[in-house]
Amino acid sequence: MEDILRSITAVAGVKGCMVCDDEGEVLGSDLGGLVRGFSHSVVGYTAAQTLAGLRMARRKKTGDIDLLYQDGRVLIKPLRGGFLCIMCQPRISLPLLNLTADVAIGKLQTRLKDKAKQSAAYTRKPQVSPQSGPLEPYASAGARVLANFLRPLNKE
Repeated sequence: MEDILRSITAVAGVKGCMVCDDEGEVLGSDLGGLVRGFSHSVVGYTAAQTLAGLRMARRKKTGDIDLLYQDGRVLIKPLRGGFLCIMCQPRISLPLLNLTADVAIGKLQTRLKDKAKQSAAYTRKPQVSPQSGPLEPYASAGARVLANFLRPLNKE
């Protein structure tokens, strides 16, 4: 994934970029000395919450988010299962950056899809033995346990 991100940071004016999942966990980054340690995970979490809020408010797919500051620019490009965050100079050539980022997004989508398949394969399902029968919902199982506990107390 880092090789894909290096292709984005090779564009003139890009300071760094990172890929996060929908929860904001950083999956890969090429930030150089831009941010260190905890701060890029905070950026990822904040961007994930912002995208989730926009999706809920608009009830449709969100587009790119372009945040322009005096000393820099942050572009957030949504992906299926995550997002790409690009930090760059304020007067960057957006058409050139978008051409490079669109190619990288296609590659990142397949990587995210493969990662999702791997994580789904490792999730454990509850084991049900043939003697125990089907699993009961927790509410009815709890009520049955409580009834069994109270039954001896009700005898007079």
